[in-house]
Amino acid sequence: MKLLTTSDYIADASREIARSKKRVIVMTLCISREDETATFIDGLQAAAKRGVDVRVAADTFTFSAFGGYFSPFKRLHRHSRAAKRLASTLRSSGAEFRWLGGNWRINPFAGVTHVKWTIVDDTVYSFGGINMYGRGIRHVDYMFKVEDKKLADLLAREHQKIVQTDRDPTDYSGFYKQLGYGNLLIDSGQKNGSMIYERAVELAEQSESILFVSQYCPTGRLAKVLHRKKAAVYYNQPKNTYRWTKLMLRYARLTSGIKTRYKKPTYLHGKFIIFTMQDGSKVALTGSHNFSYSGVRFGTREVELENEEKKIISQLEAFFTKSVS
Repeated sequence: MKLLTTSDYIADASREIARSKKRVIVMTLCISREDETATFIDGLQAAAKRGVDVRVAADTFTFSAFGGYFSPFKRLHRHSRAAKRLASTLRSSGAEFRWLGGNWRINPFAGVTHVKWTIVDDTVYSFGGINMYGRGIRHVDYMFKVEDKKLADLLAREHQKIVQTDRDPTDYSGFYKQLGYGNLLIDSGQKNGSMIYERAVELAEQSESILFVSQYCPTGRLAKVLHRKKAAVYYNQPKNTYRWTKLMLRYARLTSGIKTRYKKPTYLHGKFIIFTMQDGSKVALTGSHNFSYSGVRFGTREVELENEEKKIISQLEAFFTKSVS
C-alpha cells in the first residue's frame, strides 16, 4: 500500500485509467470537472468510449456543496449545472453514472454516501478522503493505492450493492472483511449505527495514547474518551473553514472541550486515528469517516481500513509530520 497526496493521487489514477482494460469504478461524495480534475474526468470518458466498463456514483450532496446547503436554488448554481452536464457527458460516452440520494432530503447532511474509492482494473485507491472536485484537490488529504485483485473485486461488488439499495438504505447492511493487511469496514448508512465509529471508541478505550486527525472536532462518546485520555487532536480552526462548518466546529469545540492543535491555514480534510496500545503496538483507522457523531446520527455510509501494519502506519505518521503538525 502506498499513500498518495491529492495531486499525486489524481496523476497516478489518471495514468491507470488511460491504460485500463476492463473496469473503472468511482464512488465519491462530490464531483466536478475543473482544472484539477479534468485529466481524471476526461480519462473516464475516453475509457468508456473504448469499451471499458466505467461506473461512477456521486452523492447529490454535490449540489449542496456547490449551491448552498439549504438553498432551494442549489441545483441551479453554475457549478451544479456543470456537474449535471458532466453526468450527461459520461452517460453519452457509454459510462454508467448514478446520483446517490435525491430530492427527498430535507436535511442535506442525512443519508449521505461519504465513501471514496476508485477501482481501475485490479488497482484500488481508497481509505482516504479525497473528493473529486477542484477545492477538494486543494485540501490537505490523501488516498492509499492498493494493488489487490481480491480487494478490487470486493469493492466492485459493494459498489453495486450501494447503488442498487440507494433508495432504501435499510436494504444495505454494511460490510466487514478481514484482509491480509487489515480489516475492511463499510458502514451501512443506517441512522445511529456505525461499526467504524464503535470500533474507534473501543480502540480508544483500550489505548495508552491517541493521535486524532480529521476535518471536524470529534463528538459523542469518542470525544469523551479522547478528552479523558488527553489525546493529541488535530482538526480545522473555525476561522479557516466555510460558514456552516465554522458554526459546527465552534459548537463541537464548546461541547466536547477539545481544542485543536492544527495551526496551518490550508483546509485539513484527511482523517485517521493512530492508537498506541498498552503493549506499545499501534493500530490505525484510516478512511472517509470524520469521527463526528452527527454523521452516525444522520446515517452516513463510510469506508475504513483498520490495520496494524508498520509500513502503513509509518506512512500516516510521515503524512502527519509533513502536512499536519
